[in-house]
Amino acid sequence: MLPPLAPDARQRSRKNRDSNHFYESSSGSRVHSERGKNGYCPYFSWQETEYEEGVSALIPVLTNRSEGDVAWLRIRVPLEKNGEAFLTLGERYLLSVLARGRNMGAGAVLNCRVYNDDNSTFDVEAFTEPRPSEKATSLHKKGFLRYGVYGTEFAHSVKDHIDVEFRLVGQRTLELADPKLMSVAAFESLFTGRQTISETEYQALRPCERAAYVVKPDSIWSLAGLRATLCGFIPVRDWRQPVVAWMAFISLLLLATFAVALIMRRQWVKNERYPLPISRIPLALLGVDDESGDSGFLPAIWKNRMMWMGFGISFFWCLMRGWHAYNPNVPNMDINIALKPYFDAPSWGQMWNGVGFGVSAVVLSIAIFMELNVLLSLVIGFFLFRSLHWLGEANGWNIASAGKYGIGQYPYADEQMISAYITYGVVTLFFTRKYLWEVIKKTFRLRDLSDRSDGSDTSDRSDEAEPFSYRSAFLMLGVAFVGSVFWAEWVGVQPAGMLVLFGAMVLIGMVAMKLRAECGTPFAWFTPGTRLLIPLLGGMAFFGARGTMLASWTSLGMILLFIIPGLQMEFIEAARRLRIRSRHVFYTLAIGVAGGMLIGGWFFLSSMYGIGSNNAGFNYWFTARPWEFYPYIESERVADAAVAGAQQGASTPAGTAAASAKGGGINPATWGYVGAAVATAGVTVLRQMFPGFWLHPIAVILGGTSDGLGMMMYWSFNLWGSLLAAWAIRFTVLKLGGAAAVRNKLFPFFIGVFVAAVLAQMLVFGVNTYLYFFDITGARQGVMF
Repeated sequence: MLPPLAPDARQRSRKNRDSNHFYESSSGSRVHSERGKNGYCPYFSWQETEYEEGVSALIPVLTNRSEGDVAWLRIRVPLEKNGEAFLTLGERYLLSVLARGRNMGAGAVLNCRVYNDDNSTFDVEAFTEPRPSEKATSLHKKGFLRYGVYGTEFAHSVKDHIDVEFRLVGQRTLELADPKLMSVAAFESLFTGRQTISETEYQALRPCERAAYVVKPDSIWSLAGLRATLCGFIPVRDWRQPVVAWMAFISLLLLATFAVALIMRRQWVKNERYPLPISRIPLALLGVDDESGDSGFLPAIWKNRMMWMGFGISFFWCLMRGWHAYNPNVPNMDINIALKPYFDAPSWGQMWNGVGFGVSAVVLSIAIFMELNVLLSLVIGFFLFRSLHWLGEANGWNIASAGKYGIGQYPYADEQMISAYITYGVVTLFFTRKYLWEVIKKTFRLRDLSDRSDGSDTSDRSDEAEPFSYRSAFLMLGVAFVGSVFWAEWVGVQPAGMLVLFGAMVLIGMVAMKLRAECGTPFAWFTPGTRLLIPLLGGMAFFGARGTMLASWTSLGMILLFIIPGLQMEFIEAARRLRIRSRHVFYTLAIGVAGGMLIGGWFFLSSMYGIGSNNAGFNYWFTARPWEFYPYIESERVADAAVAGAQQGASTPAGTAAASAKGGGINPATWGYVGAAVATAGVTVLRQMFPGFWLHPIAVILGGTSDGLGMMMYWSFNLWGSLLAAWAIRFTVLKLGGAAAVRNKLFPFFIGVFVAAVLAQMLVFGVNTYLYFFDITGARQGVMF
């Protein structure tokens, strides 16, 4: 918002005759009206300087010759510009500037003061920085450092403008560049909510005072009323650019995963016959692949007695659990047994912390459709990971072993997870290389797909039923990657780093898709931390500061995004079976994604701005979570040490220290990366070489998600209990009644269990909604079935 610190020729020509220009300088009040050579004051000058790599500008230089001198620069900021609010009174701002000090004296100080209108005394002293220095960093390699303050406010008594003054007190020279004055009201209002006023009161305010309020139109049945209803309490102007930027990025990523799903569908669904377990329930409810021959109005599953038996038992159980949550006098039928009291010896370490045997109706009903080896692999993988706590306790590895990042600590679950995802993706591409080569040859008409001698026939008589051609899929994939480069240029991320990060996220999406198609993975969170890729793939020197921060943000905000690639695969297969037209498939997915982001974003933001997260009881996303940014901080530290070492030379003491800081031996977290990669690759290769090898790589990939809100421990219950129960039930029925009993009795029964659990969840949601709006004293329960 502040004008740039570089006058053009017209500004310089005005300098002699207009003392109230945005840029006004003096060496002190005693010579306020005195002008030096070329119209400039003796201690103030403009100098062409490269203040960032490749960025040069004419910037102001403040120079004092003795300790008692004061040189200053003022920047004028109007309240209104062209009839619109330029500065909003009552809002808080972030105020900062880049500065580089030269040989600062002992008493040298950089002050920032704010003057209201033309007052001779300052109203606010925003910040004071003693002895601003020159220091080359990875962010500012030319020695400039950013100084500033968060939360500056301007008085309501301001009538026309404010002057922001940067002043150097004391001896030596200070260069200034890139001043920033940014409103933080859009962010802070998420905590407090926004205040509404009537249209009449709103019109009585000055434009510079209106942005802090939400206008309530006198008539809701008007265009203004419709606009207010649609926008809610959201400051649309502040959110327009970030929403467009993130929607573009997410759309490109999902376009790439959609293309991957189109390419891999035949291999996974037809050749390897993945069962798509999660899709079995909705497809059965819709009557897809119904073999009963019943041509009635409803699919056959709705007339199945076993389905209604499962529905009745599950609905009663869920209602009793919900009733107990609201009335403790009702018997508690929840199944949730903590195991820590039974394994409380100190030698176990943290192995049993938070671990309990719990059963969820939703998870159990989905897990029934998963293969027995997958269910058992998940349970074993969970406890193998938990046993690392016991192993670490026995060997002392869990003591002060957080490593440079200070996150995760032993046994480094996040590092294990991202390494396992990437490794499994690479190994999957290797084992499907022949299929991919055949697809490429067919796409570019090098040779048509034909029957293969190895038995993996990639031809398909139902080609006409394919929703999209391979050529369209490769075109989408190319558009997504090229678009990511343009997006990187737009937001200031290094294109090479963006391509690597984008490619890694597409690979993670492919793994999430494969796991869901093959195994089911009835979990809510796919949480591979892309921020942990940065130190593995070159650090900040390769990705740049913005690329490194982007990786941190994608780790924070996209933990639910990687559910969608699996949904894409399931939707494509359902569309192929139902012979839905390709454009309808694409439009449906596009509308679903855009609608989910826009409607979900509108619902979330309008709720937070309406009542404030501090009052909503839902402030997790607005709390400080510094551990999420430790990889960024560490990458910046290493990059700063490298810059310092390069500038000072490794032979100097400072250069040697920088080189030592950059090296520092092997990070303990590295063993998390290496161990997970070796285990994932090993199990995958064994399963590929020996078809009877029952342990699935998912045991390694998802085993480490047990710490925190991961896939294996979700909110108030542990998923492993439901998976173990599903394995026991399905194994027993298979042994007693055979495959026919599983297909004709067990599956319909648990479809009913699932429908009942969803219906019960909707009833609890309705009760909570009623209490929220009509009985604020009532306790709302977060029970999950």
